[in-house]
Amino acid sequence: MSKAKWIWLVLLVAAGGALYVWKYTACCSAPESDAMVDDSAVESRIATSLTKQEVDAFNEDADGWIGIETYQNWKDAVFPISEYDGIPPNYKRGMIKVFIDNKYIDGDSDSEVWRLTRIKDRAPNVYAFGNFTGRADGNDSNRDIAYILESADFSDSQLFVQSSRGDLLFYKKYNGSLPTVSSFRKGAKIFIDNTELEPAPEDGMIIKDSDRKFVVMYDRKTKTFKQYHQYTNADIDEMNNPETIECDEESGEGCG
Repeated sequence: MSKAKWIWLVLLVAAGGALYVWKYTACCSAPESDAMVDDSAVESRIATSLTKQEVDAFNEDADGWIGIETYQNWKDAVFPISEYDGIPPNYKRGMIKVFIDNKYIDGDSDSEVWRLTRIKDRAPNVYAFGNFTGRADGNDSNRDIAYILESADFSDSQLFVQSSRGDLLFYKKYNGSLPTVSSFRKGAKIFIDNTELEPAPEDGMIIKDSDRKFVVMYDRKTKTFKQYHQYTNADIDEMNNPETIECDEESGEGCG
């Protein structure tokens, strides 16, 4: 073989080897590790699937809030129906954190799984807003939120009260009851430890089920939330006009 042919053969072999290495590197190299992924790029992709209001809610942070990626992953599971669209994203960030911290969605048993109602007619009546701790800086933009969760077997419920920044302010469990919650403003007439209506000293919550109705309101003296039974006209009439007990000759009860 001539020297010129020998040189051409060597060059062809070298070129073929280089092409193989290039193709293998381009097609078969390992994917980028998490450390190499640009966080801003991830957040940008997530942001495209959120509304402007949702994106704007992540311009600041607080201990009671979850981040934008966690919000994106959990929001549909926690708020499965459109009736919850009226809850601003900053409140949803705090509510989702409650679900995650307490493992309410993926509990080990039905007794540990809690959720917001899926009933469209009921949903608007399981959350309410108000200045429930009487903050001096309280206004419509930073009101607190009260909401009711129900157990997976629909037997029990829980009341949570959180600030606009996700801080947990109050919690109460109601066994054997699925009440609704609404709110009232300071000055509304309610019953406080007696049967006479009087102006409420603070904003508060009305908890109501088929058998009872009561107010949950912050007490500045005790620095705690207290519960007050709310009377119906029938309750007051019964207290003012107790039924006469017929005479029971055997026990003597009701006999003069």
